[in-house]
Amino acid sequence: MTEQRDARPGQIFLFSGPCTVQLLAGEADVVGYVHRVSREFSIPMGKRCPCEFRTAGTFRFLPHGIQARMEELTESTIPAEWDRVAQRIIDQKLRKVMVIGGMDTGKSFLCNYLANRLRSAGLVPAVLDCDLGQSDIGPAGSLGLLITAEPLVLLAERPATHLYFIGAHSPSQVMTQFLAGISHLLRCGLDSADGVIINTTGMNLGDAARLLKSAKMDLVQPDLIILRQRKDESEHLVRTAPPWIVERLPVLYGAVYTDKATRQHLREDSLKPYLRPESPVQQIPFASVVTDRCFFRSGEPIEIPVCSEPLLWAEKLKEWEGYLVITERQISQVRELEIISELSPALKARYNLPYPPIVRLCCAPELLGLQVGLCDARSRCLGIGVLRGIDFAGQTMSVQTAVPDISQIKIVQFGLARYTVEFFEDGFVKPSRM
Repeated sequence: MTEQRDARPGQIFLFSGPCTVQLLAGEADVVGYVHRVSREFSIPMGKRCPCEFRTAGTFRFLPHGIQARMEELTESTIPAEWDRVAQRIIDQKLRKVMVIGGMDTGKSFLCNYLANRLRSAGLVPAVLDCDLGQSDIGPAGSLGLLITAEPLVLLAERPATHLYFIGAHSPSQVMTQFLAGISHLLRCGLDSADGVIINTTGMNLGDAARLLKSAKMDLVQPDLIILRQRKDESEHLVRTAPPWIVERLPVLYGAVYTDKATRQHLREDSLKPYLRPESPVQQIPFASVVTDRCFFRSGEPIEIPVCSEPLLWAEKLKEWEGYLVITERQISQVRELEIISELSPALKARYNLPYPPIVRLCCAPELLGLQVGLCDARSRCLGIGVLRGIDFAGQTMSVQTAVPDISQIKIVQFGLARYTVEFFEDGFVKPSRM
């Protein structure tokens, strides 16, 4: 139920989404910036936002679901240490600030707060979001860079200034592209802003996480590392960093656990500014684009071999990579092994090879709904799309996308994540499958 309330100076409220808050009168500090005019902002499910009134004021609370909450707090959720760190960044002109912490430690909120504090000081900061699964900047499955033109209540309020498509929700299977994307967007941020705040993933434990964080720090060479932790669970990640560049900020009130279902909802919701069910399905000829991050169309098409299973496509890859073959229907793993055993000696005999070649088998139905990145001739990401079909005979791809001018699309990057026609998550394709 909508509720309108008056607020006293110093009164603090914590809003939990999904809801909309309308600041009608007074001055209020919202995520590190004092708003002196009327302001409306929406908070999605799974997110929280504190609001501290500096003067007497009035606001309206509009809940959009049963999870929406408004509660009054007795003390600020923002520790004084945050302002000290923000002032250090300003005074020392630190241009690369990396925020590290586990899942649900408030990293995104801190990045947003610091960006707003820097904006208040007259600087133009950029925020680089490296969290593929819980992205606040750009759609899930992409790295996003936002160059802030104004203070923001939520980083997701504005579309990303630059995107780098990955096509997965975790960097564990795409580390090479992941690190390349960070390098690319970091350069964009340093070229266009006074500094870059880098929000890292919550992937902090395990051998892959340790290697990835170490490589990320080597790549970025941060001027400041902000460590977010409840106790000492992330200390192992900064053991090699110079002690004077590490700031430790404990987790604040309001950083709460986000369950698996809410995380999935937030990922699906992050697509909406970039791709919707009503977005048109465009026909993209094979001849007009180059495919990337896949075997498909990277070799030489060959005559489809005779096979007991209906086939749609076959091509010879480079040297020892073998052959890519695409079946018409979805088949079991056992059936796949049978087809490979059938095709490998047949291809060896047809092309007079000294040994049975590798046969890489892919099933056409599993490609439907695949998330793709759409880039121009200079590999700049124009947007994302979803593969809705491939006409192998007519040599065209059907891609649902909001990119306005498809003539600019020169590269189609294949991802791993799949989506239904309603843009709900629909599993993944294994790496190198295509």
